[in-house]
Amino acid sequence: MIKTADWLVDMGPEGGSRGGMVVAEGTPEQVAANPDSFTGAFLKPLLDGREAKQPARKKAASTAPAAKKAPATKAPAKKAPAKKAPAKKAPAKRSVRKSA
Repeated sequence: MIKTADWLVDMGPEGGSRGGMVVAEGTPEQVAANPDSFTGAFLKPLLDGREAKQPARKKAASTAPAAKKAPATKAPAKKAPAKKAPAKKAPAKRSVRKSA
């Protein structure tokens, strides 16, 4: 997995108080070429004959001024018709019978 990585950071050279120093960093091929890297020593036979690939360069942006575009016009949104709430019914009145 290490040999297929884009970028490596080799920390070392030892564990404990001597550890934690950056020994080598770069592509697997660059780390393998570093004589101070233990990781590079193990990578070297795995990478024999393989060279680092350089990323393809992008074409420079054109220096010609861009054509002006007309501002986009947007039609205003149509409002939805307002819905009327149903009328509330008044509570029925109780009729009281009078006794004679």
